[in-house]
Amino acid sequence: MSELAAVVGLGRYGGGLGLTRHLLINGHRVRLFDLLPEEELAEYLKELAPWQDKLETVFGPHELKDFEGISKCYLNPAVPWAGGLADKLRDGGFELSSDIECFFENWKLPVIGLTGSNGKSTCWEMMSKLLTDWSCGGNRGVSVFDMRQDDVKGCLLELSSFQLERIQHRFSISMVTTFTPDHLDQHGDIESYRLAKERVSAFQKEEDLCVLGRGLGSWPTLAKTLMLGRDFDFEGQTLVFSDGRFGVSEFPLVGGHNKDLLALAIAASRRALGDDVLLQQRLNKLCEDGMKPLPYRQNIISKTPVTIVNDSKATTPESTICAIEAFTSSEHCLHLICGGKEKELDVAGIVTALKKTRFKLYVIGEQVERWRQTAAGLPFEDCGNLKAAIDVITKNIVAGDALLFSPGTSSFDQYKNYKDRGEDFDHLVQKVLTKGF
Repeated sequence: MSELAAVVGLGRYGGGLGLTRHLLINGHRVRLFDLLPEEELAEYLKELAPWQDKLETVFGPHELKDFEGISKCYLNPAVPWAGGLADKLRDGGFELSSDIECFFENWKLPVIGLTGSNGKSTCWEMMSKLLTDWSCGGNRGVSVFDMRQDDVKGCLLELSSFQLERIQHRFSISMVTTFTPDHLDQHGDIESYRLAKERVSAFQKEEDLCVLGRGLGSWPTLAKTLMLGRDFDFEGQTLVFSDGRFGVSEFPLVGGHNKDLLALAIAASRRALGDDVLLQQRLNKLCEDGMKPLPYRQNIISKTPVTIVNDSKATTPESTICAIEAFTSSEHCLHLICGGKEKELDVAGIVTALKKTRFKLYVIGEQVERWRQTAAGLPFEDCGNLKAAIDVITKNIVAGDALLFSPGTSSFDQYKNYKDRGEDFDHLVQKVLTKGF
């Protein structure tokens, strides 16, 4: 009889679907666990219907006895790797794994592991245009098992801290865009969060490459290290290495942080391609074709009579600081909407950035108490929710001003996710656009 594997966490967005399908196709029997009721997962369960004879399901609360007969337990990244169920399973003698580790079992080509507290998705997008003959996936809403696997030279994976903490893989190229505090509510402290991120390079060897963002300092790896600002940097519109140069004639995105992400993408793609002429050709095409920001990442909705920017994906203070610097004007007022879930992140850096410009601040969600403590003496309005903030801004904003929605924290206090929050902003902001100026 075939082995029985457990997949813990299908999720509202089908995060475990690709893994479950892969296991079933390859002859395993699967017991699928999820705390959600069956009806909320019906859309994804339909896709598993062809293998119903090999699929068992356990919905709602589950106990250790429900795992009897399991050979290996695959935990969705949303399921904490430490504490709770994971520790009970370990104590019970069960082997724990993940979808990424399962993918690596049969993948023999080079892998680029890309992580960072901010900017990794945008950097991944740039690299996907430079590495057109590589398979690109990871923390992208698409299962690694659904990536292109034929006629490719390797794969590029965007990896979250939750994914990294449960894998032990040697990446031929590792990348870290930035490192700042995040997800402390799940990792527990900054040290645990950093240890998870460091695993992207922890298993590398001397012949591998580790590409680091500006100012990251030391990072544990045996690989050759290239750090932006130390080993390569821009001179005007040219990215300069000790042994090569790449022109960037018309960079398509706003902000110095995006330019830094392009530099990292070039550095890693250079090693992956091994052909500077080909890389320059693809870089030229990227710039000529243009590149829009990813959804809810500094999306410019309007430029006149007021600038309106939807940056709902800004879930850390550092992301918000980048947005403030990109859209600040010396002549006009910046109306900034911040706030959301309280996840113990320091907002002092946002306050410092705001003090350099003319601004009005509107705070929403759970985080208002943190803002009261950190921004004491600064004028800000406790709006409670996004609709109330837009209502107040509609009365205050004048032609030439900028409205920036860049929360600086996650959305889970009032929304399903940052996309849900961004869609709400897109809908509500129409009131500002229809104001008579």
